[in-house]
Amino acid sequence: ALYLYTDALENLKIENKDSANLSYCYMRLGLCYNYFEYQKNTKVFLDTALILFSKLYDKSGEAYTLTYLGDLYEDAGDYILARKNHEKALRIFDSLQNKHGLAVVYDNLASLYENYSKYDTSLYYLQKAYQIYESTKDTIGQS
Repeated sequence: ALYLYTDALENLKIENKDSANLSYCYMRLGLCYNYFEYQKNTKVFLDTALILFSKLYDKSGEAYTLTYLGDLYEDAGDYILARKNHEKALRIFDSLQNKHGLAVVYDNLASLYENYSKYDTSLYYLQKAYQIYESTKDTIGQS
């Protein structure tokens, strides 16, 4: 996947510098690097994707990228930046009425507050995520 996205990125750079596909390609490359635990590369690609999504007024792309950045910061132990990114994503998903995005962020916030040992807050967010998964019949999110 890393090779394919890198190749696609090079082709997209030649064709159209600010296309939506370019933004998603940067985001996907960031996720690939995160899978291989190259956090520095992950952050560079996700930051670039965030800038491009912002220029394109792609609020959904921005929100998902902020969510992935939140995950990255949580993995690195920077819970303050993780929370800030998840909360930004939450506001955007809420404005878009994107239930799946809201559920994902609520789930991530539950994990984050568990790391803080704030179990009541963690449970609160977990229940909010579960309610959305239940109302949308999302069986994957419920597991």
